[in-house]
Amino acid sequence: MRRTSGTILLWAGLAGCTGDKAETTPPPTDTADTETTTDTGTTPDTDTAAPDEATPSCTNGEWRAALIDADGQVLDLTETLNAGTPESLVDLILIEPGTLYLCAGQWYISLDIQADITIIGEGIGATILDAAGRGRLIRADDVALSISGLSLVDAYADRENGGALHATNTILSITDTAFIDNAAYDNGGALYLVDSALIASGLHFTSNQANSGGHMYLSGGSAAIDGSQFTTGTAGNMGAAVAAEGALVLITDSVLSGNFSNLVGGAFGLQDSTVDLRRCDLTNNSADDYGGIAYITEDSTLTLTESTTEDNDAGYGGGGVYGDSGTVVSQKSTWDDAVIHLENQDIGSYYIATGTISFTCSLTGCQ
Repeated sequence: MRRTSGTILLWAGLAGCTGDKAETTPPPTDTADTETTTDTGTTPDTDTAAPDEATPSCTNGEWRAALIDADGQVLDLTETLNAGTPESLVDLILIEPGTLYLCAGQWYISLDIQADITIIGEGIGATILDAAGRGRLIRADDVALSISGLSLVDAYADRENGGALHATNTILSITDTAFIDNAAYDNGGALYLVDSALIASGLHFTSNQANSGGHMYLSGGSAAIDGSQFTTGTAGNMGAAVAAEGALVLITDSVLSGNFSNLVGGAFGLQDSTVDLRRCDLTNNSADDYGGIAYITEDSTLTLTESTTEDNDAGYGGGGVYGDSGTVVSQKSTWDDAVIHLENQDIGSYYIATGTISFTCSLTGCQ
C-alpha cells in the first residue's frame, strides 16, 4: 500500500472561502489508504481576489502552488503540497473545474482528476511531478484535461496500467511535457489511454517501460502527436514506444529512437489499429524476436510518409516490419535495407526496402 501524507479534497464552494468552513457539506472520502485526512477549509490559505485580479504568477512570491477556480478565486496550495516527500506523497483530488498552477520545484504529489482541469507548470525540467516510485501521478476519468510545462518522473503502476497517467473517456491536451523513467507492471509505462482523444506537441518520452506500450498504450480512441521524441522505451511484450489496440494514431515531425522490445515490435505493436507517421525518423529500434520497427496484426495499417528508417533490427525476422496480417504503406520514405515480412500460413510477402521509395505491402505481396 502506498503511504501518503494526506488526502486533499477540493469540492464546490470551498475555493472561495477565507478560512471558515464552507456551508456546503463535502462528499465523503475514503481514507482507508491514507495516514491522515486534511480538510482544505482550514489548511490552505485562500485569496478571494476578483476574477480580473487573479493573475497567477510564480514570480510574485505569494505562492508556489495554487488552484484558480472558474470564478477566478485563488486557493493557495503551497503549504499543503509542500508536505509531500519521496517517502510520503500528497494525494490531491480535484472535483471542480479550474486551473492548477505549479511553480518550479519537485512536487511529490498524486492527482485524481474528476473535473475539467488545466495544469500549468514552468517548463520541462523546472516543474517536476515526482512519484518516487510509489504510485501513479495522474488519474483522469470522463473529463477534459490540459497539461503543459511539466516533467512527470519516476511513477509506477503496481500490477496496473498507466505509470504516469491513466485516462479513460477523456479529452487530453498535452504540450511541452516530459515523461521520464515511468513504469507500469501491465501496459503503458507513461500513458495508458482508454477510449480517449489525445492532441499533443513537444512531448519527450525517455526510458519508460511496461509489458506493452513502453511509452504509451492506447485502447480505442485516437492520438495526434506533433514534434515529439520517443526514446529508449522498453516493452516486455510489444511496442516499446507505442502499443495500440483498436486505435487511430497520427505522429508528425517526430523522432522514435533506441526503443527495445523483449519480444516483438521495437517501436510499435499494433492490433486492429491504424498508425500514420509523417516526416518521422525511426532509428535504432529493435526487438528480440520480430519487427524492429513494428509488429502488426489483426489487419492493422502502418503508413510512413516522407519518413526515414535506419539501423532498425529484429532477432528473427522483419527488421523493419513483421506481422501475420495487415498493410504497410510507404510514401516517399527512405528505407535502409529494412525487411518487410507479412505472413499468414502459405500466403505472405517478404520484401527488402531500400532507398527513397513508395510501395504497399500486404499478404498478397508488395508493389
